Amino acid sequence: MRVVVPLANGVEETEAITIIDVLRRGGVEVTSLSMDESGMDVEGAHKIGLVADASWDDGEVESADMIVLPGGMAGMRTLKADSRVLEALQLFNKAGKFIGAICAAPVVLQEAGIVKGRKVVCYPGMDVNLPDAVFMPGCNVMRDGNLITGTGPATAMEFALAILEMLEGSECRNKTAKGLLFP
Repeated sequence: MRVVVPLANGVEETEAITIIDVLRRGGVEVTSLSMDESGMDVEGAHKIGLVADASWDDGEVESADMIVLPGGMAGMRTLKADSRVLEALQLFNKAGKFIGAICAAPVVLQEAGIVKGRKVVCYPGMDVNLPDAVFMPGCNVMRDGNLITGTGPATAMEFALAILEMLEGSECRNKTAKGLLFP
């Protein structure tokens, strides 16, 4: 399985790193993609520097099995305004490929038009930006078919492990969780 994780300036670092790390520990090939045309360096929401593996245009997005969007308000706004991201989400959804978004990033799914009638969770208060979705309060992670969403930084590990289970099964998820000392 191959997963792409777009990184835009203002990304929520905890979510991005946790998703990438947990999936790689579980044996998933993950490519982080810079949305910044000037290079691979990305500045997170809390001024933590990240270096992407490739740029969006070089990342062969269409051949991936899943795209996962980390949150962060500024990062989300960049992803939401990028026609390449919206088109990729639409193509992935149409093909039944896996799509994930956490924190503020489910708003990008709304912009792409792929949440109509779908169960989602997001960062508290962001649900007002998801009028087409069915918001599921009280859940940290929600899976609806090929779509999985999460609430925020404190639930990033749970979200990443749920993605790992979607992609590689419960045995891989449980082995990885045990190694991470996740209950």
